[in-house]
Parts: sequence; structure tokens; C-alpha cells
Amino acid sequence: MMVFGRSEAKLAEKERSETLVGDGTEIRGVMRADGAVRIDGLFEGEIYADGDVVVGEKGTVKATIVAKNILIAGKVEGNVEAKDRLELVATGRLIGDIKTPNLVIADGAIFIGKSEMVLPQTEKETFSYEVVKEEGEGERED
Repeated sequence: MMVFGRSEAKLAEKERSETLVGDGTEIRGVMRADGAVRIDGLFEGEIYADGDVVVGEKGTVKATIVAKNILIAGKVEGNVEAKDRLELVATGRLIGDIKTPNLVIADGAIFIGKSEMVLPQTEKETFSYEVVKEEGEGERED
């Protein structure tokens, strides 16, 4: 059986919810989502999502965004942090700072801000060293 073009088995695999802010909708505040978020309207405030955040072509976001993956096709004003990947498509506009391990900016996209490339969460590296002084090292015989 098909539901909106997806099989029931595919829908059953989804454990997390999806949140949609539709065209013509305005929301202000703090959003916390355990799944995917799509913004096609206006959102102002903060967005924290365990899943992906998509800002559609008609979407306008004035917020801090923290999510697994972020795709921007509309307008975003604020700092964004993508744990895995951030993609700014040709119609996307971003004014703010970026923090992500993977960044894609398409031709025609506008980005004004700073970007910080970080290691993915699963590949965090730590560096340590030990200075060993061997006997006789640093001593000089004349």
C-alpha cells in the first residue's frame, strides 16, 4: 500500500517526527525537534534539531540553527551549526557564521560571514605528546 508515494514499511522505519512551518506561517521562539524540520514560512528565534533542517526557497529564518544537516534554499540570518553537513544551494542566502565539518556552497548562493571547518563528531582527534630527554642529551663535553 502506498501513502503519499511512500510505502508503509518506509514510514514504519521513521522513528522521529517531522516539523513543517508552511508558507504564510510565522513563528517566533525556540524550536526543539527530535527529527527533521522544514521551514517554508517565517521563523525567528532558535532551532535545535536532532535531524535535518531545510529552509525552502520561500523560507525566511532569523535564528540560530543547530542540526545534523542543514540545507538552505531560502534566506537565513543567524549563525548555523551543522553536525554533519551544510549545503547552501544557488537560491540560498546566508548572513551569519557557519560551523560544520562539510560545507557545500553552490554557484549563485550568497554567504556573508565566517566559516569554521570542524572534524565530524565521530572523528574527533586528540593530540598528545611526551618530551623524553635521553641521558647525556643537552649535556656538552668540552
